[in-house]
Amino acid sequence: MTPLYSILYVDQKEISLMTVIPIDLQLALSLEAVSLLEKPIFSAVSYAWVDTSRTEDVIVNSTFILVPVSLVCALASVCYCQENETSGKHH
Repeated sequence: MTPLYSILYVDQKEISLMTVIPIDLQLALSLEAVSLLEKPIFSAVSYAWVDTSRTEDVIVNSTFILVPVSLVCALASVCYCQENETSGKHH
């Protein structure tokens, strides 16, 4: 099995970047290391793990993991906003 996290190289100013991929009613996520030196375009989400009693499965790099429902809602919201930006719809 491939590890979820890869080694980040400080000299390359690497960060872990997660891409949200909506698949029907399930969220799939891709997690990869990218260098800030390459000036990637991304949106950032600030999130605190508050209520971990209610969880839901998400797919990260083809592996199912349990995350708080509130995180799933936050990621779905980001995905919804990105879809509206690319289609020209705004709310």
